[in-house]
Amino acid sequence: MNPVRITRAESLGAGLTPLVKGRRCWLVTTPCAASRGWVAEVRAAAEVLGVTGDVAPNPTVDFVARRAKDLLPAADTVIALGGGSALDAAKGLAAARAAADPAAFLERHVRRGEPFPADFTPPRLIAVPTTAGTGSEVTMWGSLWDADRKHSISHPKLYPEHAVIVPALTYGLPYDQSLFPALDALSHSMESVWNRNATPESDALATRSITTLARALGDDYARRFAEPAVRKAVQDASVDAGLAISSTRTAIAHSISYPLTALLGMPHGLACSFTLPEVLKLNAGHAPARVALVVKALGATDADAAASKLYALYAALGVPVRLKTYLKTRAQARALDCGFIAPGRAENNAAPVDQAGAVRLLDAALTGLGVS
Repeated sequence: MNPVRITRAESLGAGLTPLVKGRRCWLVTTPCAASRGWVAEVRAAAEVLGVTGDVAPNPTVDFVARRAKDLLPAADTVIALGGGSALDAAKGLAAARAAADPAAFLERHVRRGEPFPADFTPPRLIAVPTTAGTGSEVTMWGSLWDADRKHSISHPKLYPEHAVIVPALTYGLPYDQSLFPALDALSHSMESVWNRNATPESDALATRSITTLARALGDDYARRFAEPAVRKAVQDASVDAGLAISSTRTAIAHSISYPLTALLGMPHGLACSFTLPEVLKLNAGHAPARVALVVKALGATDADAAASKLYALYAALGVPVRLKTYLKTRAQARALDCGFIAPGRAENNAAPVDQAGAVRLLDAALTGLGVS
């Protein structure tokens, strides 16, 4: 059962104020937060001892090790404000702050994957997403990076205590920063369904998310993405998808995505979503009942029709042209041929996939999107 308590609010202050009374907080966010007045709004709502305000996309292990030294021991709560990178960095900082030597802790428990100590006690987390898609506000997982690979940080005590959902914080995001997280949520929801760990509860959340996203993204999203009703629908779907993967984890589409982000700088939501049509077709041959749930949620008649519908949707959203910014040819993708099978992700997929199979999925997806 997911332990995160979800608060929905019209404004940042209204959502935070009841939750932080009597707490001593540390804010983790991005430079954008100060420019939009959010840091001041958090300070007005909470006792903020300090701010880590320079989180960049795909936060690194070394960044977290350096900044964890700044986080005062007196802070009992970390407020994470931002997109997936800010929430991931906050989880890393909260975890590392619990150790006497943050760098050594991260080396052992993130890079090497050793179990966390039995007395692991990080400060409490309050997560406030400012994009709609990562779902990190309702999971215990975070992603930290080195130059050439992605690491996961995960522990039940890294579930946020509260997730504060304020759709208005997503207003003003440009198209790509709206689209890519929404595609990440689509990947979360689909991968939760064709997942070996799926449950009736995760299916209900994930299929509702797929239906909502298919409607929002398919209804002239490129023109309507900034409308409040669309923002709210995508954020609701993102929370549903995050709740679903909090019990199932992600699968092969995410596994394939990690080298594309680490080596090519491809935005995560783009990297983990463009292979979904081919993953859908693959899984249809191994777990037809699982894929039938996705097909129905998409409003399609069968797996091939669902894959075609996804490709048509991607074309309307401008996915192919954005993809070609990072992968100009299929040969470039095949030449990577490394690290597409991530432990803890790939094996969750309904159909077994090895490295060669992952390369085939990648190649087929690029073909379907018009990459020659």
